[in-house]
Amino acid sequence: FFFFKQKTAYEMLRSLVGSEMCIRDRIQSVPDNGGVYFVPALTGLFTPHWRTDVSGTIIGLTLHTHKAHLVRSILEAICFRTREVMDAMESETKQKYGSVKVDGGLTQNNLLLQMQADIL
Repeated sequence: FFFFKQKTAYEMLRSLVGSEMCIRDRIQSVPDNGGVYFVPALTGLFTPHWRTDVSGTIIGLTLHTHKAHLVRSILEAICFRTREVMDAMESETKQKYGSVKVDGGLTQNNLLLQMQADIL
């Protein structure tokens, strides 16, 4: 269920930007998110919070914000939500997970996978 919600954020990103190549080009064009942060609660904020009353949010937009900053902030949000779920799993199970296996459409983006590895 959690990963379905991540896919929803990524699909929104693709509808804003276009192809996978466009996403890669955009995130490579800026060194960081430019102070833009995205909360990927498009249908609520689920695992581990279970808040259906929360909605998605974008903060930090300025006149200097480029579309690339928004793209990077969405990808970072996906990675940080994954980290949050992993932390919750480790807390609940009292186990440390040494590796994570990934599959699906999001794995086509090597930069996303590298960002995820860095954040985990």
